[in-house]
Amino acid sequence: MLFFLKTKKKVRFMDIQLFLENFSRTDALSREMGIQVSKVSPEGAEAEMYITDKQKNYMGMLHGGALFTIADVVAGLCVSYYGEQCVTLSSNLNYLKAVTSGKIIARSSLSRRGRKICVCEIRIYSEEEMLICTGTFTMYMSGIPVDTALPQM
Repeated sequence: MLFFLKTKKKVRFMDIQLFLENFSRTDALSREMGIQVSKVSPEGAEAEMYITDKQKNYMGMLHGGALFTIADVVAGLCVSYYGEQCVTLSSNLNYLKAVTSGKIIARSSLSRRGRKICVCEIRIYSEEEMLICTGTFTMYMSGIPVDTALPQM
């Protein structure tokens, strides 16, 4: 799937699959956590993660930091889809239900897109589609094209 990047100098096209391959190769924390991106589109992003013992807290539940990590990934990908690298300015997560095993699915959607600031809503589900976490991420768009590390087509 191709999407275009508007920069001040020119419009370029980028292969979303190439972007995701580069992301999975270079984002060490996502790789270490076992986060697999399943979708990036104008509607948002989606990623999955199987729960392992490495991601559990001392009570045997999925650690809140693991939930935060996958939420941050889908928020960043949701905003990066529009062509600029971004960083998290602020975030808020609501932990609704504990999970101990299986797979979680994180979904993001863009609530507001400004010139430099974007707001994403996050929902994380168990594999049984039970809502376990919600949140809001405010992202800063850096102005740096996401394809700066990719070979030009």
